[in-house]
Amino acid sequence: MRSLASLAYVVLGLMVASQHDYYSDLATVSRVVSAVVATALWPLILFGASLHLNLALS
Repeated sequence: MRSLASLAYVVLGLMVASQHDYYSDLATVSRVVSAVVATALWPLILFGASLHLNLALS
């Protein structure tokens, strides 16, 4: 039962992150990390949080 709940959580995360354009352009490491974080923390997106990360090295 726990694995089914985990699978549902990930599937919902993929759908929410996809609807908020986290998978539109995965050309940089920063965008890939943003997509993974958005998938894991998708409830925050529903509350209006922006999880687009900028990992520029300077």
